[in-house]
Amino acid sequence: MNEFIKRRAHLRAPINDHLLYKCKNYVLTGYCSNISEGGLLIRHLDLVPEEREFEVMIPLTSYPDFSKMNIGKLLSTTRDVFERDVITATVSLERSFEGLNEVERTLQTSIGVRMTDMSRESKNLISSYVSTYSKNIIYLLGLFEHNDRKTSSVALIRKTSELLGYDSEEKMSLLRLKILHDYQSLESL
Repeated sequence: MNEFIKRRAHLRAPINDHLLYKCKNYVLTGYCSNISEGGLLIRHLDLVPEEREFEVMIPLTSYPDFSKMNIGKLLSTTRDVFERDVITATVSLERSFEGLNEVERTLQTSIGVRMTDMSRESKNLISSYVSTYSKNIIYLLGLFEHNDRKTSSVALIRKTSELLGYDSEEKMSLLRLKILHDYQSLESL
């Protein structure tokens, strides 16, 4: 790997799921793009919080290791059968929105936040999630590499992608590109 690529303090993984957050005594929704023990990237906020610190609730899917699953079982599995844990944490805005007017703040598409207060159990759940997701994304990239373009190979790639939260109906080349991007960003800034 290029020596100029900076490493993150904590590995991160895509999460591609909704979250809840508290803002002005309201509970609102956003969309969590990725997560690590150190922080989150949140998109599609109902409202950008004015407070630097606020609370979030994030559902974490408990994925099995897909490489150890029977292919028939994997193909017949749906995402809703996986257990979910909900973690709560206090987070702090990493980017400053000082100087932005109300309209500019409302139009923000994403914010980066740092975890400031969360339980040891939540940290362990995040660590486990990121580790398993990393294994599954490597498994999925392996499926692309060994794809012989047979219907069964394509079906397995699409099903595994869907289970990990990707749009499995996308063109294979675009789907592979998105997954490869997520794999490359696991460690890099």
